[in-house]
Amino acid sequence: MNIVEISSSTTTFNADVAETTYLVGKAVQIDVMGSGIVFNDDAKYRALTVAGSVEGSTTAVRIDEQYAPFGGVEVSVTETGKLTGFYGMLVYGQGHSITNAGEIFGTDYGMFNAGTNRVINSGTIHSNDIGIQSNFGTGEGINLIVNKGTISGHDAAIKTGSEFDRIVNFGTIDGDVTLGSYDDTFVFKAGTVSGTVYGETGDDLYVINKAGLTIV
Repeated sequence: MNIVEISSSTTTFNADVAETTYLVGKAVQIDVMGSGIVFNDDAKYRALTVAGSVEGSTTAVRIDEQYAPFGGVEVSVTETGKLTGFYGMLVYGQGHSITNAGEIFGTDYGMFNAGTNRVINSGTIHSNDIGIQSNFGTGEGINLIVNKGTISGHDAAIKTGSEFDRIVNFGTIDGDVTLGSYDDTFVFKAGTVSGTVYGETGDDLYVINKAGLTIV
């Protein structure tokens, strides 16, 4: 596996080399008009670790693959890492894995997930509008969100659409959760949900281990 260290920059970085791990160090600041870091083809296995700051006027990190035949892209935001943009992250395709222990902020969407992917959050994902928006799932599979940190949004904390979703909460969900269509699963293991969970259409499953959840 190749390792490439990304330097501080004011231009978009294209992460297109197969079998490569890209690193944004603690001291690195990427501030771009447009997208900060972009994965824009189907090159075999790539990963990104962000310990510094990535800011893009449109998107901090964008994954453009519509399909990911080689297992997708793995993105890890460490405790010192921060992504900021109109979209904190914009993710297309399927088979990608996003792990956040730092901060992901978007003025409109903390994360827009247009596929069936995995999001594991132990940090903060937040937005002035929607914390995590998941919609337009591509291919088969389940869109998984596991929260051990904080997910928040003024309009909604989590809003899903036309895919099978599984949301597992151990942390803080500050805002409403909308499950959208299809047969979804919401697991309330621990923590808090300050808003309402809207099931909408589909045969949804709720696994509730504590009181304090409002379901409509």
